[in-house]
Amino acid sequence: MPRRRRRRRFAIPPLHPALRIPAALLVPAAPFIAAAATGTSQAQPQTIERPGVHYCAFFRWDVKTLTDPKADQVSPTVVDTTVHQLVHLPAPKKVPEHLPRAGGPEFTPIELTTYRITGKLEWWKISADDGDIHLVVQDPATDEPMIVEFPDPKCTGKASATHRDEMTAARHAVESSCPGQHLTTGFHELSGTATITGVGFFDKNHGQRGVALNAVELHPALSFASTDCKPAPK
Repeated sequence: MPRRRRRRRFAIPPLHPALRIPAALLVPAAPFIAAAATGTSQAQPQTIERPGVHYCAFFRWDVKTLTDPKADQVSPTVVDTTVHQLVHLPAPKKVPEHLPRAGGPEFTPIELTTYRITGKLEWWKISADDGDIHLVVQDPATDEPMIVEFPDPKCTGKASATHRDEMTAARHAVESSCPGQHLTTGFHELSGTATITGVGFFDKNHGQRGVALNAVELHPALSFASTDCKPAPK
């Protein structure tokens, strides 16, 4: 009988130490197989969580919500004025992102003053980036616009109890006085008038609807009263 040939077994030599891959760098294949099966290329990024903060961390946010170190310097005495007078205050040349309250002569005393205005209600929406109610009002005599903002109560937890209560009450007042079913992240037109109290604030002009000539706002609003707020007739 012919002899069977023995199969030779070849030993695989060990990798040179310089070519070995550290275990910490090895990535399991399962996630990539699952991603291929679901049509996604990689895991979705996670939202960065901050203690006590939701989405409340944008341009001059502490000043907007009376949670800044100078919030206690804001005068509680209400100054009656008009939209026309506010929008013709001298405008600051530059508004840096992290500028503190009243951070320059052109910001003082506006950002330390509580104003009361009466204005025509024009537009409102929920801001998608920070949850504020963005309300556009106009001067009843000149039709000049300006913005009033009502912060989300989730973002005012670090304010004093008095300021927090005022901001929350103002937010609830505008929601209950105006047709809340039309409040979305898109602008809706309103009609009627309102008396509003709020703290002076200089924003950056980035083409937002209703921005004043000098980008002044009442931010935050501390009270709101209206008996005829309703959707504008189409």
